[in-house]
Amino acid sequence: MTQLVRITCLLTVAAILAACSKADSAAPTYAVSWTMPTQYTSGITLPLSDIASTTVVYKLNGGAPTTKVVTAPATSTTIPKDLGITCVAVFVTTTATAVAPNAAGIQTPDACVTLAGTPNAPTGLTVL
Repeated sequence: MTQLVRITCLLTVAAILAACSKADSAAPTYAVSWTMPTQYTSGITLPLSDIASTTVVYKLNGGAPTTKVVTAPATSTTIPKDLGITCVAVFVTTTATAVAPNAAGIQTPDACVTLAGTPNAPTGLTVL
């Protein structure tokens, strides 16, 4: 095998391994879930069919909030996981045909989680 062919083969294998590694390493996420409300604040029954969506509001380290709208009847989603304090709250919005049409509900109090981490050890250490 010539030097050029050997280098090409090694580069091809390295590229395949890098692509496989990237495909397998999905960004870490938090699983967020909630229970849908069953009543309006007035005490009137709120049928699940009257809920259009749930809005998930999350922020990292007190920064600007990010929202993610989840179509009902889903009661879970994922959000990005990062170092620091992540706080999450949710609220539902009713359908256009609900007793209170297109109404945004009361937002839940924040639920927060802290993720601390330390750096991994260096790699490729050699002593000559």
